[in-house]
Amino acid sequence: MPPKMPSTQAAEIVEEQVVEEEEEEGEGRIAFHISVSSVSHLPCDLETFVEFSGVCRKNRSSSASVSSSSSSPCFDFPKDRFIRRSNQTLYDDLVSHPLVVCLHDAGNDDALVGQASISCLPLLHEELEVGGDVELELAPTYHRKWWPELDQADQEAVSKDKKATAKAKGKDKKNVEALQETPVEITKRPNDFVPPKTLITVHVRVAELVGPLEDRGAWTTLSFQLKGVFSLPERLTMLGLTGLADDIEAHQLKYRATMFGESLVDGALARPIASCPQPASADVNEKAVDQGTSEEEWCEQQEQVSQAVRFKEHIIRYRGSKFLKEFRYMLNNVGGIWMYFAPQEKTPSDPKKPNLPEAGALAKHFSGKAWVDLRGFLQPGNLSVEKRCKLRSTCADEDILPGEPTLQDAHSFVRLALELRFAAAPHPRPCIEDLRLLAPTFAAANTYPTSTDAATIYQEAIDISFKAVCQDCDSSTQGVAGAVAQLKKRGNYDDLRESLRGAVVRVFRERLRKDTHAVPGKILQGKVRDELISSTYGYLKETAVSVLDEIRCHEQARVASMAELEEKQRQQQEQQQQHQQQEQEQEQEEKE
Repeated sequence: MPPKMPSTQAAEIVEEQVVEEEEEEGEGRIAFHISVSSVSHLPCDLETFVEFSGVCRKNRSSSASVSSSSSSPCFDFPKDRFIRRSNQTLYDDLVSHPLVVCLHDAGNDDALVGQASISCLPLLHEELEVGGDVELELAPTYHRKWWPELDQADQEAVSKDKKATAKAKGKDKKNVEALQETPVEITKRPNDFVPPKTLITVHVRVAELVGPLEDRGAWTTLSFQLKGVFSLPERLTMLGLTGLADDIEAHQLKYRATMFGESLVDGALARPIASCPQPASADVNEKAVDQGTSEEEWCEQQEQVSQAVRFKEHIIRYRGSKFLKEFRYMLNNVGGIWMYFAPQEKTPSDPKKPNLPEAGALAKHFSGKAWVDLRGFLQPGNLSVEKRCKLRSTCADEDILPGEPTLQDAHSFVRLALELRFAAAPHPRPCIEDLRLLAPTFAAANTYPTSTDAATIYQEAIDISFKAVCQDCDSSTQGVAGAVAQLKKRGNYDDLRESLRGAVVRVFRERLRKDTHAVPGKILQGKVRDELISSTYGYLKETAVSVLDEIRCHEQARVASMAELEEKQRQQQEQQQQHQQQEQEQEQEEKE
C-alpha cells in the first residue's frame, strides 16, 4: 500500500507579495543571481518549467523535458537575477519570506508538480551563496504517480466519466468506442515501496553580504505574534450582531495592535473555539474571578468559550545593533513595553446598510493598552517569551461613554508571543578549571635588550613610584624630606630607590652604547662626558614629566567616568521609582 500522501497545504503556491525590484545594478543595490542546474527523481517523464517567487517578482523559465531519473534540463529565464535596494524592506523580506521554487507541468495546463523553499537569511551576514540540492515536495496528484496502478485507476475513472457524458449527449457508437483506450500492462509496486526524494538543484549567489556592515557582529530577528484578545465586553463583541447565530462578518469593527513600532492591522472578531450558550458579561466575569477559580484556569477557559479578536498576520523583522543596544537597556531598566489595542470602525460593504451610529464612539471607548513583561529574555539563552497581559483603557476623558463597561471591567486580556533569533542574554562562558591556562605566554628574554626596553622600564618605574607616593603620603606631608620620611616609615623607600636607580642606569648604558664619541674600554672625560650627562638628564626629566601628565589625564578621565556613572545610576533609580509609581497607580485603579 502506498504511504500517506503529502498534505495539499505543502504544495500550495505561496500568495504573491508586492516586491519592488530595480532594473540595473548600482550603489545601494544588491543583485541576487539564481540558477537551476538539475531535477532528479520525478515519478514520470514530464515537460516542465520553473517559476521563482517570494523575495522576488515571479520569474518563469522556458519549458524543458525532464526524465524520471536524473537530468540537467536547460531552463532559460528572461533574466537570471533580480536586483533590490539595500534597505530595511529588503532585510525584513529576507528574514520573513523564502525564495519559492515551483516546478510546473507545461503539458497539463501548467499544473503544479512540486514546490520547494530556500531561506535567504544567511545572505545577510553569514554566506554568499545558499541553496544546493533541495527536496521538491510533490503535489498529491503527482506524488500518486509513483504507484502506476493507482494512476491507471484514476485515468480509467476519468475515461468512464467521458463515456457517460458522451452517451448522455446522444453521440453515436463509434465516438463512444473511440474513447476506449487500449489497456496497458502496469507493474504493481511492492507494498514496502518508498519513493525517492525528488530533488531540484538551485543556487542563489550575491557578490557581498547583504546586511549592514555595522550590524555584522550584533543582529537578530524579532518575531511577534498576537494569538488573540479575549474576554472582551459584550457591548463590543455584539456590535452589529443580534445573536450568536449571526454572521460574524456583520460585526462593524476591525482591530489594530501596535508593538515595537510595528502594527498588526488584520484583527477581526472570531467565534469561540468551544461552544458557549452566550457571551459572558462583565458581572459574570467578575464573579468567576472572585470565586475559587485560579486566574490561569479562568484565562484558559475564556480562550475557549469567549468571542475573541484574532490576528492572522505573523510579523518577523530584521533588527540590527542599535535595536539590540536599546532592547538590552529596556530589559535592564524598564523590563517591558506597552502593546496598544485600537478598535476601528469598518467601512460598510453595503451603502444601504450603514453602521450603527454608536460604532465610532464605541471604537474610541474600548481602545486600550497592555503592559508586556519581557524580563524573561534576561534568562541566559532564552529565545522566546509568551505572555497573557491584562488590558487597560486608554480612552481620552472626552471619549468615555457613561454607563458603558471598560476593558478592566470585563477583565480583558491579550495573549502574545515574541521570539528572537539570538538570545539577548547569552549563556555564560564555562568556568576554567586550570587557571594556569589564563597566564599569557612570553618569548624568551633578549640577551641584548633594545633601547625601547630601557625607556619602557624607566617609564614603569616612574609610574610605580608616583603611585606609591600618592598612596603613602597625604595632605599633611611637607616637602621632599617629609615624603621620604613617610615612605621610609611605610617600608617602601628602599624598594622604590633601587627600582629607579636600576632604570636610570639602564638608560645611561643604552645612551652610552649609542654615543659615537665613546671609545670602548676608555673612560669619558671632559666635554663629551658633560654632554652625555646633560642630554641624559634632559631626557629623564622630560620622560618623568610626560608620565606624570599621562597619569593626571587618566585620573581626570576616571573622575569624569565615575561622575557619568553616578548620573546614570541616579537616572535609573528615578526611572525605577516612576515605574513602581505607575504600577501602584495601576493596581489602585484595578482595585477601584
